[in-house]
Amino acid sequence: MSNRQKQIVIIEDDAVLRRGLKRVFIKEDFEVFDFEDGKHGFEQIKSATPDLILCDYKLPDTNGMEILRKLRKSDKKTPFFLMTGYYKDEVSAQATESGANEVLEKPLNLSHLKSLCNKTLKKVA
Repeated sequence: MSNRQKQIVIIEDDAVLRRGLKRVFIKEDFEVFDFEDGKHGFEQIKSATPDLILCDYKLPDTNGMEILRKLRKSDKKTPFFLMTGYYKDEVSAQATESGANEVLEKPLNLSHLKSLCNKTLKKVA
């Protein structure tokens, strides 16, 4: 088993939330790659498969559901958490059907998020 640092990609257009999440995951000993738009975030995902992806639903250039669908065409296993401030049952159903591991409603509960991440990563380890 490798001792490499776990990697997370955070795709979130809200700069304050993105920086806050980055700090949280650095403290959790993740190597963090953070992006404000889907295009650059997806490029990172394709070039170096992270251990976990945390993606906002509504982004300036796309939405998290499209990123998830594109990802699942070639990668069925990387954990993907979709965050949304527009939580509706149909968004959750579509995300789950498309392969999201979790759909998280904003504002985020950070202790719950950390717990979900750790639990999910133990399952795929």
